Amino acid sequence: MLQLKVINSNVTQWDFLHAFRRQLFELVEFSLSADTQNIGTLIHGSSRSFVDDIFKYTISWKGYGPWQQKITDVLKGTTPSSYLFKVDWENNTATTGTFYFRYMNGMGEDVIFKLLGLDNWEQTSHSLKGMAMKFGIGQPVSVGIRANNTESIPVSVYYDIGKLKIPDAMSITTAVTELMQWPADSILRMNETLMVISRVCQPQYMALDPSNAVIKINYPKVSVQDFYRFMDLFNTEASRKNEVRSICRQWKQPFLNYLGIKFNQCECGWKAYLVISHQHTATDFSYTLKL
Repeated sequence: MLQLKVINSNVTQWDFLHAFRRQLFELVEFSLSADTQNIGTLIHGSSRSFVDDIFKYTISWKGYGPWQQKITDVLKGTTPSSYLFKVDWENNTATTGTFYFRYMNGMGEDVIFKLLGLDNWEQTSHSLKGMAMKFGIGQPVSVGIRANNTESIPVSVYYDIGKLKIPDAMSITTAVTELMQWPADSILRMNETLMVISRVCQPQYMALDPSNAVIKINYPKVSVQDFYRFMDLFNTEASRKNEVRSICRQWKQPFLNYLGIKFNQCECGWKAYLVISHQHTATDFSYTLKL
């Protein structure tokens, strides 16, 4: 049994479970990484009441005010089709919260950047639109806004690259990292890693955080067998590899919901996402909420 212990001195013992009990029962997505002390929980919603519940839950978090304001600005200026809320826990403590907007028909970069006050993205926006038009990937389909224990509020913009052929997907990731002024050797390392994974998996989403020069690539429905081999690309410890595979077997999931690969100029890492729903028995996982 995987036991998630939630310890956050800023909330009461039952706040997390109480605020999102319906979402946690219906569908929760766990993310696992190479760090054994890190786990993420992601829940889905489509109503403004879901957003209000998130605001109530995070009201005492450091950096909450500016984060809430950015979310409110986007809500006023766009019409998302649904929302996601992800909490990352490290050493049993909530460390970050990320709010995602999803757009069924996409949303223009100019609108998003203006609403978020991302003036430093102006040049990036024009370049991204040019590349999106060149490769036919359309407008961003999702935006992620993160609150953490610092004053910065990272923003990621997601594009759907699922219809691109692998060479075209590699070309656009290279172009994006050149736009973010990565050194040539960092781009080469990223492309070598992506090439190995893309031989057996089709990338679905590309997420960009130009402010931090970060690029993320998501691969849906990656078999656990393939993922077990991919972990060697990131020098994952053998004990962690076996632990993650054991968790997948325990939950009877031969495939990850998706595999997320994150790159910056210096390093890369992975996160494995597994969907847990009411179809699983109560003994498959549990929440232990403590102060």
